[in-house]
Amino acid sequence: KVVASAQCTVGRPAATRKHTCRAMDPYYARRRRVAKEASHLSQLDTGIYATFNADMRSGIALLVTFQPHATPVLVHFELGDGYPMQPPNVRVAWQVPHPWVAVDGSIEIYQHDWSPAFSINRILIALQSVLAEPHSIDMFIPGCASNPDWQQQAWEVPKQCASQIASLLLEAIRATSVGTPRWHQIQFLQALQSLLSMHPLAYQAMQGDWFCLLRSLESECRAIENGNSSKTLCTQDVHVSTVDRITQEAFRSQ
Repeated sequence: KVVASAQCTVGRPAATRKHTCRAMDPYYARRRRVAKEASHLSQLDTGIYATFNADMRSGIALLVTFQPHATPVLVHFELGDGYPMQPPNVRVAWQVPHPWVAVDGSIEIYQHDWSPAFSINRILIALQSVLAEPHSIDMFIPGCASNPDWQQQAWEVPKQCASQIASLLLEAIRATSVGTPRWHQIQFLQALQSLLSMHPLAYQAMQGDWFCLLRSLESECRAIENGNSSKTLCTQDVHVSTVDRITQEAFRSQ
């Protein structure tokens, strides 16, 4: 450390010494890399809402797969000290029917060809894509299925995860209401409707936010009916239809 410090300072102006030493620190480089990834972790236009935890070493992501019925999938990821030279640990919060996802939710197939050029964001996009097409011929590698019985399983959100999923969906819907095309919101609305069809009382832990959402959706539908919405006709129809189904599920749960 003394030698490295001397090499950082000898022959360099005082203003650049601190920056040079930081650049040689692998932990500083790792923090910069993670901070950069955190700034564009979510991909709202493709149905991905993700966030880091406070420690910036782990996080969660919500993937809306649209297969089947916009079923939401919760993913946990954790970055080790060796990231990005070593791959992160990524697992689905529950067992889903897919040949790549093991019984415990772990996903290991991407680790064999890992590169520091990859990122959490890239993994989430790839995972969402493969979850949407489990029957694709590209998914089948003879003898390498992590879950050989995946075709006998069903897509369903466990009851113990329903409230957390509902909360994340509301956060995603709020995020798509500012600075993004409004059709992005429909993806998460459809996922919310799918969740409520399985667990009608999932919203009970956040009733304040839930009723704020319903009031917001009601005002949007009125704007569409009065012709004051900027949505296209196709988007309007899907939006109104989705909101109607969400409202029906809400009333069914009362």
